[in-house]
Amino acid sequence: MSILVNNETKLIVQGITGSQGLFHATQCRE
Repeated sequence: MSILVNNETKLIVQGITGSQGLFHATQCRE
């Protein structure tokens, strides 16, 4: 699964668990 995002993209991270989920959620917030 690939998700392309930019600074204007608002996305809800769901279905991702563990350290990877935390990492991606943190990166998406910044």
